Amino acid sequence: MNVLKGSKASPGRPTKDAFKEKLDGYLQLKETGTHRYREVVAELRSFEQGKGEAIVRERYYAGWESKDFAKILSGLGEKVAN
Repeated sequence: MNVLKGSKASPGRPTKDAFKEKLDGYLQLKETGTHRYREVVAELRSFEQGKGEAIVRERYYAGWESKDFAKILSGLGEKVAN
């Protein structure tokens, strides 16, 4: 699955570059197999379901929608809710 396909940003939405930057960073975390990677995946799953800490979501993922988090999870090889 090409997680970047058709990802032109709408106003307030993540750009293709911003999306790729996040995904690449999380892939590096995954390679290290750290506890932090598991924490990030849990956080992304919460955001995918419309939950999670609003402050974190607003600061680091402004304009992101649940489907954006699903694409990141998919790009990491993780299961998605929908």
